[in-house]
Amino acid sequence: MTQAAGPENPRHIDARITAISPADVATSLGIPTPNTITDLRSRLRLRAPVWDLADWARGSRDTEAAAEALRAADALVADGIDVTGAELGRSQRYGFHYLRWLDPLARAYALTGDERYPQTFSALIRRWEEVRDSLVGQWQGLDVIWYSLGCWCRSVVLLPALAAFGDSLDDDGWLTTLTTVIGGTRWMAEEHTAFRHGNWQLVAATQLLHTGLVLPDLAEAPAWRERGAQLIDEHLALDFYPDGGHYERSPGYHLMCLRNLQLAALADQQYGTGELAGHPRLHQAHRWIAELVTEAGWAPAFQDSPVEWPGDVLLRGAWLLQDPALLQTAREVMPAPLVEAELAGLPPAAATWAETCRPATAPGPSTETSAVALPYSGYTILHTGAGLRTVVNHGPHIEHELESHSHRAVLDLVLDHAGTPLLWEAGGPPHYDDPRYQTWFQAAAGHNAVSREGHQLSQERRASGTHLHGAGFAVFHGSQHGYGLQQRRTVITSDHLGPVVMVRDRAPSTVPGQDEFTLRWHAPTPWTGSGPEWSTAELAVHAIGHEAATVQHLGDARVPGGYGHAEYAPLSSLVLTNTTGSFDTVLRRTASGGPAPQVEVTGELLVLRQAAAEVTVAEQWVACRSADGATHRALLGWAVQHLEWAELVLHATSPVDLTWEAEGTTFMAVVTCPQRCTLVLGGSGPDLELNGIELEPARDHPGEVVLPYAGTWTVTGRHG
Repeated sequence: MTQAAGPENPRHIDARITAISPADVATSLGIPTPNTITDLRSRLRLRAPVWDLADWARGSRDTEAAAEALRAADALVADGIDVTGAELGRSQRYGFHYLRWLDPLARAYALTGDERYPQTFSALIRRWEEVRDSLVGQWQGLDVIWYSLGCWCRSVVLLPALAAFGDSLDDDGWLTTLTTVIGGTRWMAEEHTAFRHGNWQLVAATQLLHTGLVLPDLAEAPAWRERGAQLIDEHLALDFYPDGGHYERSPGYHLMCLRNLQLAALADQQYGTGELAGHPRLHQAHRWIAELVTEAGWAPAFQDSPVEWPGDVLLRGAWLLQDPALLQTAREVMPAPLVEAELAGLPPAAATWAETCRPATAPGPSTETSAVALPYSGYTILHTGAGLRTVVNHGPHIEHELESHSHRAVLDLVLDHAGTPLLWEAGGPPHYDDPRYQTWFQAAAGHNAVSREGHQLSQERRASGTHLHGAGFAVFHGSQHGYGLQQRRTVITSDHLGPVVMVRDRAPSTVPGQDEFTLRWHAPTPWTGSGPEWSTAELAVHAIGHEAATVQHLGDARVPGGYGHAEYAPLSSLVLTNTTGSFDTVLRRTASGGPAPQVEVTGELLVLRQAAAEVTVAEQWVACRSADGATHRALLGWAVQHLEWAELVLHATSPVDLTWEAEGTTFMAVVTCPQRCTLVLGGSGPDLELNGIELEPARDHPGEVVLPYAGTWTVTGRHG
């Protein structure tokens, strides 16, 4: 009979994995077959696993986490559970056999020493062992028990349980628990013989190393340790981008991988070489999630991710890596009582170290408009000094063993103010059996982007994005071809008129009237308005370029609330359509203070005016000046060759990025060129300096400056 093809290697499940006897364990230990399981237990060395539940119990007493564990454990004692998971959907059934539902029993025992908990644990895991070989999964070619995630997670649960229960777990329960771990580790070692991308193999590798370190006397343990360490090293080289992001680009799966790398690194520190914690890519992986987290403590829900609260991971990572800056970030994004509670549940050395790293004064929030790129992962974060934050997704589609976690959206964005979401997206589903997983959570309709109706977004999107900041602006400019034509999005943030975000969407090659394009803006609170003016309780929008506008409820999403909480709630969707693919959107907080700017469109120029100042947005530059034009003027340009604004007239022989600021007649231009370039600054006086060096005036071409090679240059002078 031919075995159906699946996402992992052809079936390699036999009695060495599913039917391990006491004699088999004794053979692996190199000892004679014992007369009793009790004798075998006395010969097996189990080192304290990571993370040791004794530490957790010491730090968690009288907390809600402890109460929750006790409630779950008591429910299992009283009511048991259907160990088959038969009532669950296709994907949930696989997750059920991770055996996470057994974990509260071990935690409850660590808290109380109540013998009911190991007794119930033994009864349930032995009942599960009796039926597991008869269970069949619904993913073609993927065993519901013996596959990478199942073998990995059972070890994560069962090794700490073995240590926590100690001698209180009866012999039969002990043997079933131990042999389940050994069988799964054997399966993972045989499965993962060559590198493959993704979280499945990476987390399996961390448990190969961990199990080999905490069960060191098994004959296979050295090979497990070696293979686990090699795979971890390969994944840090090939499965994490140079900016620190995990291959799948999902904050949730990034944290899953990071938590398990932390486990492996601590096990390596305690029992191995200690080298893993010093790996540069592991440090970068912590900084990556630190860049995405808001001051309220959450990271956005891109690519099937839930709303994540990574403060605990940052805190553990800070101690593990001995990184005071990371500790400070954790303290900034996590409530102080939770920081202390988390430290209390770690080995005592963690709290001691953290106490020595307390900063003398906490740094204040940044007052600068800025941009931060995670370029390899495909995210750019724009900040205003007033706390308005935009995160843009411009990365590729990434494959997966079963279903890709990459959503069918690109150049989409989310917007928050000081951690309060203003524009939001569908994010990850409650579970992968949810009937709206493909039609809402992953679909284009669940995202803040422009879609081309009647076309599916291709997996080959040719997405790109660049960023720059200066002159009081931060800009992202990106393009993608996923709908069969080029579409561009430019996002500009500024504090010049109060905190404002300007979004320009363009489809330059479309023929008006032949296509329909839809731009959706999803908000956690209801939209009201008409024409160009729309608002929610937190956000005001001036929309230009649409031919029709409606407000709809398209679906629900997890919306961040208090720290650690994100419940599903309806999103209100402002749906704008046209046949050109070109939309302009101006976004500002309703509570930002001051009057809303007047918005005018003249050709391709978008002009925002207030009494004291105006901002002009063009296709390749944005500028601000006082209403009378007499005081400060500032301009930021990207890939510009020719422009005229105010007294600035610029011509360049190749595209340049430009920051230009002027007070009175004095100006400074910071120019980045990709190669040698000649600039002509029309209207400038003869006294020009390049990087502080006075230049001889150009005889034939006044205002001409040669930038002799690629780089960033500062030109100063006077106009007139």
